[in-house]
Amino acid sequence: MASKQSNHLAEVLGAAQDRLRNPDLELPTVRDICEAVAALAKEPEGVTYAEVDAGGVPALWCIPEGSDVDSVLLHCHAGGTVVFSMNSDRKAAGHLAKAAGIRALVLDFRRSPENKFPAQQDDVETAYRWLLAQGYRPEKIASGGHSVGGNLAVSLAIRLRDQSIALPAAILLSLRVKGRLHNQQQKRCRHGSN
Repeated sequence: MASKQSNHLAEVLGAAQDRLRNPDLELPTVRDICEAVAALAKEPEGVTYAEVDAGGVPALWCIPEGSDVDSVLLHCHAGGTVVFSMNSDRKAAGHLAKAAGIRALVLDFRRSPENKFPAQQDDVETAYRWLLAQGYRPEKIASGGHSVGGNLAVSLAIRLRDQSIALPAAILLSLRVKGRLHNQQQKRCRHGSN
């Protein structure tokens, strides 16, 4: 017999799949579906959250109990710059921060199509500069993310190098996870809808 959690997961994913079958889905609905699926992730224990303005970029601190206050992971969310947000990556970043014993700053960079490229890169660089202005040393900063967030983390290092600004000590990249919801959205994009 399936657990209550397994049944709930199946129910939410089934509802998301049903909603994604609608060829007339608007972007806000797709974003809502993605946020609902991301909300299913397990909450990291012993992690608190605090919203902050990182030099004009909305962001969220993930603060594990007993974490090193001098080290930070600058985390960029996934979603192709279109669908996810700092809230959808909050739990994943909280787990990473807890495992590393550091804080994570999850950015809510401007999303497409409302904001054209390179707005997202600009926001990541702005947040990095904000961390420096807050007293964080480059050798105590890691930039990271998954999917497009990983791309933004690498882009940050290239931009900083080109400006002769001290680079983060590390870049943490994680692989994009593909599943049924992603595949359905990809099909929809290839056929010219949303």
